[in-house]
Amino acid sequence: MSAAIHTDMNDMLPEAPVSRLEARVAAANAAGRPALVPFLTAGFPTLDRFWEEMDGLDRGGADVIEIGVPFSDRWPTARWWRRHPCGRWKTA
Repeated sequence: MSAAIHTDMNDMLPEAPVSRLEARVAAANAAGRPALVPFLTAGFPTLDRFWEEMDGLDRGGADVIEIGVPFSDRWPTARWWRRHPCGRWKTA
């Protein structure tokens, strides 16, 4: 009995189910474009505005929408972060 020599490691891996994320990215790539994956912070700046933005991104053609979870770490409230262009957080 002779052992088969695999030149492609993917031949040796079991087939994994394709996730919804992989399917959406693959569909965009098959259409000849990169996937559009915008990011939103959950509930920011308000809950109502967050859902409006989600709806707009969906209607606007986002393939996947990544939602970040806010955290309670103190470093974003530091003085240097509030001065940074990306750090426009409202602090009490």
